[in-house]
Amino acid sequence: METILLVDDDSSVRKSVGEMLTRSGYSVLTAGDGIAALDALRENSGVDLVITDHLMPGMDGLALTCRIKESSPDMPVVIITGYGDLESYLCATGLGVVRYVSKPFGLRKLQRIVRDAVSDALCEKTLHEVTRRVIS
Repeated sequence: METILLVDDDSSVRKSVGEMLTRSGYSVLTAGDGIAALDALRENSGVDLVITDHLMPGMDGLALTCRIKESSPDMPVVIITGYGDLESYLCATGLGVVRYVSKPFGLRKLQRIVRDAVSDALCEKTLHEVTRRVIS
């Protein structure tokens, strides 16, 4: 079972998205801000995907993504935002964010995005492992 870390300062978003992800068969961890998210990642090495809000107090989603990519460059990150603009989108994609999703979004749409991101990450991980074995 894949594990998703859901980061959003809005508890209603954490609840609704978290319930949808759980019903979809994922294990879900939640955090209300970037610092709590980094703590959760340190405590749970098996996280397969991070979904984070863009604008949050303290550490925003872009800063969180930077911190995640420093220690886990292959970690897939999806940013959700109610205040998206071209500059933020370009910054996010430059950081390697797999999707930048504007609010409001349908839960089914997010469900497809998550399924695709987890699947792509699993394929990449498998490819890296096979390549490493072949080269060794």
